[in-house]
Amino acid sequence: MKKILACLLLVLPVFAIAQEKNKAEKPQFIYEEVDGDIEIRTVDKVFARNYNAGIAHYNKGVELIQQMNADAGTEQHIKQQDEVIKAFERSLLFLQQCYEIDDQHKNTLVALSGIYFALNEVEKSKELQAKIEALKE
Repeated sequence: MKKILACLLLVLPVFAIAQEKNKAEKPQFIYEEVDGDIEIRTVDKVFARNYNAGIAHYNKGVELIQQMNADAGTEQHIKQQDEVIKAFERSLLFLQQCYEIDDQHKNTLVALSGIYFALNEVEKSKELQAKIEALKE
């Protein structure tokens, strides 16, 4: 019994350290209600989590654009555009965090440029395009 207790006393600090490390690596999320939808935004600075979430929303926006019906009435067209804008705005939340972490990541720059262009922020899009061109050199 004494040997078991001695082993536990040696192992427990290792488990405590591992548990603290896991707590530190878990993403933290902010849940917000925006226009009746629940928005989830990570507040950690893990590039991959933010990038993957941002690209998922970006792809959703592109998919919605591809599904848009040119023959739809004005009211339906406005609803479709609003859905696309929401998807790109969600993407922007995550990809801006990626940009803060690594402002030289080409795929992030390309996605942000496309989002800004789609949101009619042409100057920001042009700035990012120039940055992408500078990275090629």
